[in-house]
Amino acid sequence: MPGTWVLIFFLFERSPDQADLDSDRYTPNIWNIDQDLKAMRQHITEDFEEVFKDGRRKYLSGNWKEAIECFREADKIMITTMIEEGYLEFNLSSARVLSNDNENEETIRLRQEMGDGPCRCLISFMEREGGTPPKNWKGYRPLTSK
Repeated sequence: MPGTWVLIFFLFERSPDQADLDSDRYTPNIWNIDQDLKAMRQHITEDFEEVFKDGRRKYLSGNWKEAIECFREADKIMITTMIEEGYLEFNLSSARVLSNDNENEETIRLRQEMGDGPCRCLISFMEREGGTPPKNWKGYRPLTSK
């Protein structure tokens, strides 16, 4: 049976009234103080954030070739972290999962599941556009689905 991975979050309960109050007081600092958000982001490393932010800057400015490279690197960092920090139920090496020589169905599925969704979404969008922003690129695109 192929292995599966599970990322476990211990979410802290809040009453509906407390959740409403928290949402009314939202500030960007919530990412640093909210126990649920901190738990859900515990696998996000500083290296990942740095490379992702660089890719985002390049994407927004229209430098898609370099943005794709950054997002691919950030995705690899995420996969490596997921494996090396033990977020998996079985033993794998990041080198095996990330190897371009290993293109079997299970490895591809693991890359998709462990990789970073936003990185993969942006890479996919830019590649569908030929890796070049449209001439009228203003640093954003209309979202057509969730």
